Amino acid sequence: MSDNHSQKAYRHIRQKLLDGAVLPGSRLSYGSIGKEIGISATPVREAVGQLASEGFVELVPQLGAVVRELSREEAVELYETREALESYAAARAAERISERLLNELRINLDSSAKLVKKVEESSKRTAGTTTAKKFHALDLSFHMLVIEASRNR
Repeated sequence: MSDNHSQKAYRHIRQKLLDGAVLPGSRLSYGSIGKEIGISATPVREAVGQLASEGFVELVPQLGAVVRELSREEAVELYETREALESYAAARAAERISERLLNELRINLDSSAKLVKKVEESSKRTAGTTTAKKFHALDLSFHMLVIEASRNR
């Protein structure tokens, strides 16, 4: 049962990190996270260990688990790799896309454009949290559709 709790904690923490709900440099409290999802601190500690091995967090002596900050150099490397992979996937998608996926991409792009227009027409300089989350979800969906259309596992 503990293994299932560890997996639950892993998925929960990882999603919070990916959503930006926990900022780089923040400490992770095993007890607080456990209370959030209704489990003890031990499976949370196991999940954090896995996240540390994947590079999401650092285990700092006397401090505990801290959300890792990417250096500028690491961010550049990640985007260079992403650019190469996504360019390849987009080329394959252009050759292999089905009508269904092409339609889904059109809907996605239309929804994204509407969100951008909404922000541009507002008096605010940036998108609100809800709009930003919607845009990020659409962006992820767009990239996943391109990968699916490439028919490359």
